[in-house]
Amino acid sequence: MKSITNTKPKLLELFAGSRSWGKIAEQLGYEVFSVDHKPFKGIDLVIDIESLTEEMLPWIPDVVIDGRPCTTFSMAAGRTHRLKPNFEPKTPFASKCDRMNIKLNDFYKKWDCIYYIENPRAMLRKMPYMKGMNRATVWYCKYGDIRAKPTDIFSNNIYDSFNLNGWKPRAICRNFKYDKETGEIIDKHCHHESARRGAKTGTQGLKGNYERSKVPKELCEDILIQTLQSVNNN
Repeated sequence: MKSITNTKPKLLELFAGSRSWGKIAEQLGYEVFSVDHKPFKGIDLVIDIESLTEEMLPWIPDVVIDGRPCTTFSMAAGRTHRLKPNFEPKTPFASKCDRMNIKLNDFYKKWDCIYYIENPRAMLRKMPYMKGMNRATVWYCKYGDIRAKPTDIFSNNIYDSFNLNGWKPRAICRNFKYDKETGEIIDKHCHHESARRGAKTGTQGLKGNYERSKVPKELCEDILIQTLQSVNNN
């Protein structure tokens, strides 16, 4: 990754929505540019992100937070959009997402930046263009949220023996066991809401993508604070 000499790292927030990341990043001293396809409060550039070019940005970012759409990769809707066994697109939106994701991945290589790609744990990890990326799975309940929401974070700044300054995710949730006959939860050890598929609790109980896409404050802080340390040690 490139060396960053500026005391105020430049962070690009893509698919920013409610700006869960951007608002905290600004508090921590980052310079933030937020992009979304809808004109939510605080968005700097409203555009279909597939059409994004470098010339539209105020600078080449040091850090990127990428909350790319999960719909075509999700457990709930993935079958509508993709064909097994190779998850090839079968809808125009799935094709669009693949084109956009490949384009963004190429940007990150070109920019030599720190990146974090956030997506609920599902089929994105199986896509050919994600192979070779380091990945960690976090559980929102471990970061103070009432939702479990296991989520994949793809990044080139995850802690390992070769990157001792990288971000280190918290332990995964080993929350409960199900009774195989009744489906009821037994031996529950976590505070998060039970939200089996089709339930009206957890993420499924929230209305609209704006609310569903909000990221726990503690997770944003953990990653952004550790990233500052990574930047300062480069």
